[in-house]
Amino acid sequence: MDFTVSEARLIRECEELADLAAASDWLEEPQFSKNADGLLTWSFVLLAGERRIPLRLGFPALFPDLPPFVLPADSSVRLSQHQYGEGGELCLQYRPDNWHPDCKSTDVVRSAKALLEATPKDDAFSDVESAHPADLPSLLSGCSRRFMLPPDTTRLLRLRLAGHATDIHMTLERRVGGSEVLVARIASIGLDSGLRVPIDGAGFGGRVVPGVLYRLPDIRQIPDLHPEELKGLLYQYLPSWLRKWVEDARHVGCHVKW
Repeated sequence: MDFTVSEARLIRECEELADLAAASDWLEEPQFSKNADGLLTWSFVLLAGERRIPLRLGFPALFPDLPPFVLPADSSVRLSQHQYGEGGELCLQYRPDNWHPDCKSTDVVRSAKALLEATPKDDAFSDVESAHPADLPSLLSGCSRRFMLPPDTTRLLRLRLAGHATDIHMTLERRVGGSEVLVARIASIGLDSGLRVPIDGAGFGGRVVPGVLYRLPDIRQIPDLHPEELKGLLYQYLPSWLRKWVEDARHVGCHVKW
């Protein structure tokens, strides 16, 4: 019987998992089966110290282009902070973003072992550092209030002369997904063209608010202060007429953006 490359690879991986279980004293009760989605899974019990941790390794439909994934057998269990929610997939050393044809299912199982051995029995927080880059988009994804500054807007901001004020309009948009997020962005700067409120408006629950853009002439470097202290310092650098505008806007309930 002829097998495709993917099928031959899957058969070989299953054989290697069986060999790993036979040669290891930290794996028990290995068993192949199918899950509710019809995907091949390998159930096993991982021995980590005094703990017995039932796990399931699943082969995705696009294996070997995508790596196998490991989940707790109990869908209500949280084993580590490196996990996508209760009962969710463990975030291991071998993932979709670094998967390579040379990686094997046995490597994934060993990675799960290393993670859970480094995780205290009564605490899901392990000493294993996150391998994901702490880039700005990733950090902002956890913030409920975001200010968007696209390149075209940044370019127009740089054209503003220090000590001069310009009318601006901003959109405040409420985005509802896993959580509610408030996204603010500049829709227009003075009479400059090229920045427009989206055709569908400011978004769900959104609105357009007026404001004043003022570039400070004296501060060369933003000091390392608490946000409220920094806000107070910047306020003192504003000309008196602009401070009065800020106070008047606050009194009438307008949104003031620093």
